[in-house]
Amino acid sequence: MHPPVFFRQFRIILLIALSTLSGCSFFSSPPARINPADENQVMANLNNQKTNEALAGADKMVAGAPEDFQAYQTRSTVYLALRQYDAAQADNVKALQLVEAGKADLPKEKQPAVLAQIHENMALTALIAAQRAPDDIQYQRWIKVFQEQADIVKTLDPTTWTHMRGMVESSDKQQ
Repeated sequence: MHPPVFFRQFRIILLIALSTLSGCSFFSSPPARINPADENQVMANLNNQKTNEALAGADKMVAGAPEDFQAYQTRSTVYLALRQYDAAQADNVKALQLVEAGKADLPKEKQPAVLAQIHENMALTALIAAQRAPDDIQYQRWIKVFQEQADIVKTLDPTTWTHMRGMVESSDKQQ
């Protein structure tokens, strides 16, 4: 004998309610993504040396899309411009964690290139921090991070490796 229709409907409603409360949903929506216009505005503010506005915009992007690795990459760029290197690296690490955890919703074939780009950001942040280090201890700390991240980029994606080398070489020529 089948349970009454009312009882079956009640069980379905109860199951959906419990799954929603536990953080698991059969009807989960995709994670929020950053708005490219917001990112463009942050970069425009940086270019116009409106760093407070750029940071506020980047903070808003992270708050609005906490599982979008690109929000953290954008804020990392702002922190880099503000010479807040540890904060920039922390956002790079968070972006890396999101991609590695599969929360970036990337096709498998794109993951190595994206991971390489994040590691490239980490390497370049470390290089810039090393160049502006106040003492030899900080310089050595940042150079070690640079070398570790550069090695990872080299193993992940040859195109990103070539791009990073070009950036480093052009930076060396400007000094």
